[in-house]
Order: sequence, then C-alpha cells, then structure tokens
Amino acid sequence: VKVAFKVIEPNSSKNTIVNHAQIAEDTGDDRDSTPDEWNEGEDDQDIEQIRLKDFDLALRKFVTKINSKEITDRIPQVDLSTLKGNGTTATYNHSKKPLSAYLGDVVEYTIRVYNEGDSEGYATEITDYLPDQLEYILDDEINLKYGWKYDTENTHRLKTNYLSNADGTTSETPEENKLAAFDGTKLDYKDVQIRCKVVSTANMPKKITNIAEITGCKDEEGNVMAAQNLLDVAKDGVQFDKGTL
Repeated sequence: VKVAFKVIEPNSSKNTIVNHAQIAEDTGDDRDSTPDEWNEGEDDQDIEQIRLKDFDLALRKFVTKINSKEITDRIPQVDLSTLKGNGTTATYNHSKKPLSAYLGDVVEYTIRVYNEGDSEGYATEITDYLPDQLEYILDDEINLKYGWKYDTENTHRLKTNYLSNADGTTSETPEENKLAAFDGTKLDYKDVQIRCKVVSTANMPKKITNIAEITGCKDEEGNVMAAQNLLDVAKDGVQFDKGTL
C-alpha cells in the first residue's frame, strides 16, 4: 500500500520528522507480534524519517574603500568549525575597529550575504540604515548598479532587491544571484555595495556606525520568509576625526 502526506511544519526534534506505521489488525494470531500495540523489536511495525532542509542566511558588512583608497583588511575570514559541528552558524572574523575619515569623504561598504543552510535560495531584500552623518549619493555608479531605493517612510533607510530573482530585479542575471546550499566545505555568498558621503550634523559623534540587515528572502521551494523570522544584522563604522577639519 502507499500513502502520501504534505509537510506542513517542522517538529521540535532538529527538523527530523518520524513517521510510524504498524499492523493494527490481522486475521489470525501473529506468532511474534501484537497488532495495534507498539512493542520494541516486533516485526509488525516500522518507521521512516525525513529531515527538513534549513534555509539560513547570514549577513556581514565591511568598509572596502574610502575615497580612492582600497581597504582590504576588513574582509571576513570564515571559520566553519562550529557550522560543521552542531552549531547553526559559522564564525566570521573581521576587524570592527573604526577607520578614520574626514568630512566630505566617500565611504564604500560591501554587504555580503552567506547561505549557511542546506537549501538554496535568494536574499530578496536588503535594508541599510544610514545614520545622520552619512548621506546617500544618488548618482553614484555603484549605488545605481545595485538599485538602492529610499524607503517611503524613512529617508535614512534604503532598500535593494538586487539579489532577488523576482521580476523587476535590477540584476541582469538573476540565476547567478541564487545562493547555493552549504556543502559542508564552503559557504556560497553574494555581494552588494553602497557608497555614502560623510556630512556634518549638529551633534557630531566620534564614531559613525552603519547597519544593514536582510529583510526578505526566499528558499528554493519559493517559500517567502518574513523579516521578523530571519534577520541577521551587521554593522561597520568609521572614525570621524574632528581635528582634521
């Protein structure tokens, strides 16, 4: 006999679903089993298991350029030892020590999205939260390339769907934006970038911190995950040196 079921949600046992079957009634006395009673070792019962795939994105943000100067020592170095064990995330080692910048400097950030899960998919939306001291440069070629747009409710909040495969994506090659599942040896990742200018405000802090997060994603089955269910947040900062004015 055959039977089909639809998976509707994970259970609490590390996403492993166990399905039991047993002979509940027979026409005679089974010599070594009791129908409709689950007794360990009896041959009139069996189980089968399936493990649900996990979709798990992580985001890191780091400064890669100030004006024309390339910054190369802040790129995350990924340690997979925890992920290969019983952990649910890798360790990302990269400096967060503030960098020095002047008023009017243009700071370029790279936002890198990793797939730590065993299901492929897309980061359909990334949101960047600009502090008052960073001004988005509308006509910058990098910003235009990655399709950043102001949030209609907050001009300090910018969004991009560059890594999405949805219709209307700013990327010309949406299939290349698919984040491959973690294969046990290497994390797949995709990048977007954003450029901002350092500007003066009434209360100028010594450190300017810029935060970004994943606010939408979709797994290989097309399941859309809402913002409150998934977010990984990363930030990076630049040191504003008042003595250079």
